[in-house]
Amino acid sequence: MYLEKISDSPESANPKLKYLENRILGFYRENEDSQGIIFCKTRYMTDALVKWIKDTPRLAFLNPHNLVGAGSTTGRAAGTWYSVNSNITA
Repeated sequence: MYLEKISDSPESANPKLKYLENRILGFYRENEDSQGIIFCKTRYMTDALVKWIKDTPRLAFLNPHNLVGAGSTTGRAAGTWYSVNSNITA
């Protein structure tokens, strides 16, 4: 398929994601014990970024998780203190 073909080409890479990848790797190179938080506007963006990090070969070793705040209007359960704390300390 045409879309699959162009999605694998380097020219179609998102420059902002490439920049983020390089920044994350730069911090990790400076200190291998680094940990970080990426803030997003929407909970769907957190899902997309976690998937992107897991799917990016150079970043997959980071074992990312997403933490979201309370948002009862979306129908998804908000993170409790225990679930948030267990993800941070994992």
